[in-house]
Amino acid sequence: MLLKPELASEFLSKYKSILTHINSGQPPSDMKEYVAARSKLYDDSTSFNSALKKAEEIDFVEPLKSAVHGEFVYLKKYKNGYIFKKLDTGIFYQVTALTSPLENLVHEYSIIKTALLPFSNQLVCDGLISGANTLLGKNLAKEIREAYWEAKKTGSVVLHV
Repeated sequence: MLLKPELASEFLSKYKSILTHINSGQPPSDMKEYVAARSKLYDDSTSFNSALKKAEEIDFVEPLKSAVHGEFVYLKKYKNGYIFKKLDTGIFYQVTALTSPLENLVHEYSIIKTALLPFSNQLVCDGLISGANTLLGKNLAKEIREAYWEAKKTGSVVLHV
């Protein structure tokens, strides 16, 4: 499930503006620099506060304030979206991808680092995926899949933040 192209373009424009601000005003030159800027954004409170001021200028405050950043298990694509499980909280999220299908970028049941942001009444994966080299074994994948179905049954899968 992909964000509509015009919404993806708007999201990317605003998010890149924030990451450029974090990167000392210079647009990151490649994916590695974007990931580094994103890490600095969410891991450094001074950078985050500075980014919030920039976000006020471009109407992007709420997505930044409500973002969920860190390590996730990417389960797979389901009918209504991509499912992620936040490792440190155990919370499941249903998200939309920006411009590329996530199943083309990440293996099912792998551990990744990314950020999920609310945008246009949806949760959006920011597309900056790192650390996707760890795949879960069959038994652990089965446990997570079963936990997801239980979360879905109880209505505790987060659809938007």
